[in-house]
Amino acid sequence: NVLETIADYDISVCINWARSAIEGRDTSLPLIHTQQAKQAGKLGALMFSGTTLDGEYGEWQDLHAPFAPFCPQSLMTAKHVKELITAAAPDLLQFTGIKLLEINASADINRRINILRDGINMMKKATRG
Repeated sequence: NVLETIADYDISVCINWARSAIEGRDTSLPLIHTQQAKQAGKLGALMFSGTTLDGEYGEWQDLHAPFAPFCPQSLMTAKHVKELITAAAPDLLQFTGIKLLEINASADINRRINILRDGINMMKKATRG
């Protein structure tokens, strides 16, 4: 257990939504991992990248799928962001971020920028009252 290993060190962890979900192939795990890290006093940051069950991003792959509905197959939603940020106590976090990828190598720059804009908008939406 990572939290037990670092218990005696002045170090914190960053929970990555996709990595946690992929680990157990379960979209409820990121919230559980966030709660566990917070309870242990080791939660330092949250990172949001997505995963899918099918499509171009594959099945439970760590390929940084954008948020749904921008990426229709994505399992990551604004609701998930809100759950994690609420559970984390945002004032205690060092940072929150997004890690998103356009999987199509031939996609134009506008598509790539729009993925990031959508991600930023989803984060804003999730963190507003």
